[in-house]
Amino acid sequence: PVAAEISSTLQAYKKIFVLGARSFMAYTYSPQSPMPDGSDLLHLSADSNAVAMTFATQWGGVGDIKASLRSLIGSINVLDSSETQRHIDAKAQKKKRAWATRQTQLQAALPDSPIKPETASYAFVQSLPDDAIVVDEAPANTFSIRELLQTKHAGQYHFSKGGGLGWAMPVAVGISLDNKDKRTFCLTGDGAAMYSPQAMWTAANQSLPITYVVFNNSEYGVLKNYLRKTFPENGERDDFIGMDINTPAIDYQALAASMGIPSVKVDDANKIGNAVAQSISENRSGPSLIEIMIAPSGDV
Repeated sequence: PVAAEISSTLQAYKKIFVLGARSFMAYTYSPQSPMPDGSDLLHLSADSNAVAMTFATQWGGVGDIKASLRSLIGSINVLDSSETQRHIDAKAQKKKRAWATRQTQLQAALPDSPIKPETASYAFVQSLPDDAIVVDEAPANTFSIRELLQTKHAGQYHFSKGGGLGWAMPVAVGISLDNKDKRTFCLTGDGAAMYSPQAMWTAANQSLPITYVVFNNSEYGVLKNYLRKTFPENGERDDFIGMDINTPAIDYQALAASMGIPSVKVDDANKIGNAVAQSISENRSGPSLIEIMIAPSGDV
């Protein structure tokens, strides 16, 4: 959600076609536009207020997404299909090779201590059942979770684009009420977990199959990283007032126990898979909590 990085990613493209929702969202503020110079923005949305709300569009369309796309497909001049397929196949092979290298790197990092966020994400995703539902509000882990999680059906991954904290724990309850035949994994940072932890009581009261996963770096890392980028002098002094959550440290296992939920604390990435499996087998019809200790943002 950084404007300059969005622009850098998109600058190779002549046309950018946005389907639904808002065009882009940069969080927090950064001075550059996410739209690269020389690119045309095309926007199709069911919401007339969303089209051209923030960025000028060369073409704007309002209508049902699926029906509109079906109509538009008929008017597109398709390139040579054999050349397109060769391009797709080459991309797929390149992605496969890159993933093999990435997987080797992540596996090699499993013994490291403290656990890096991306290593924790890798160990967690590798242990998920295929039909698991993921509710993601873990700022230190979100990017790596998205990179590693291979969703297999609609509604498997839930995320709030707004940037506000505190929604995931109660949302996981609502999602689980409608999906009691699957286990819902609610991912949250230690700071985000303190906004609405009382949702765990409802999960216990209703015997919902939810595993709450708290990635704990004992700080508001996302705010520290923002200040490091915006005010580098703060990072050099490590001067972050009110952003450490360690005096006193929060005992998430005790918090879970007070809500009637069993829990486990993990500080070894190789044990994350066992913790996930245990949360499923021992509490198949009820909630549990896994606290994973990860490295603070300054060490990543």
